[in-house]
Amino acid sequence: MYEAVINQIGLTTEQAAIYEALVSGGPMKAAKISQKTSLKRGFVYFLLEQLVALGLVEKEVIKAKTAIFKPAHPYKLKELAEKREKEAKEAQIALDGVLPQLVSNFNLASGKPGVRFFEGREGLIKIYEELLDEKSPIDSIEDKGEMAEFIMDYSHKFIKKRRERGIFNRVVCPASNPINKTSPEELRETRTIPVKLYPLSMDIKIVNNKVSLITLRKESAVGILIDHPEIAENFKIIFKYLWDSLEKNPSKEIAGNQAAIASSSSASVTTP
Repeated sequence: MYEAVINQIGLTTEQAAIYEALVSGGPMKAAKISQKTSLKRGFVYFLLEQLVALGLVEKEVIKAKTAIFKPAHPYKLKELAEKREKEAKEAQIALDGVLPQLVSNFNLASGKPGVRFFEGREGLIKIYEELLDEKSPIDSIEDKGEMAEFIMDYSHKFIKKRRERGIFNRVVCPASNPINKTSPEELRETRTIPVKLYPLSMDIKIVNNKVSLITLRKESAVGILIDHPEIAENFKIIFKYLWDSLEKNPSKEIAGNQAAIASSSSASVTTP
């Protein structure tokens, strides 16, 4: 009757059957438990010892080689469920701590990049959270403001978490980006490009061996997370080139270069 519920806290079907038999029938010997559950007596003894170790069954020896088994209070099940929930959370935290290195080792051994796809708001937030978990400086080539429009509430949380973890962020983005101005307090330095010439509509982030490519438009919010040292290194080279080229008054310099190129092109055209 209750076996399915008891199973959900981690007991086997046979353990749950024995506990339910004791709760329903009261204290009894292993032989009687075997009859009520249709389990072999030797197996019943084995399971009873496990339940005793879990604190769900109490064993009382009445004479040599004879014991009576009785159930612990059902609240013990709740305590066990809470204990296992806590252990599962601790295991998740521990796994998160070693997962990046495990993935890196896997990618190196297999020779293939780890590529994962994410969709929608929650999917993109998972990417950003994973980048934060790297706890290393982040280089960004950002959009002209879609993140602020699409996930404004999370964009501020991302900045707060990044600051709390001491993660510095270098940003290349159009001058119209409203949330990524240079800010020592927010551990961020930004160099801008003219939005009319370079209307970027995606967010690229590079950290350690990971590269994220994200589009933030509501109708097509998708992200790709790549974990591969060579791919990441090439993106770092591209970022460095952009960063260094924007060092001196970037917007005017690029605009001036574009104008010079346009002027030179028009001067070279001759009429017949």
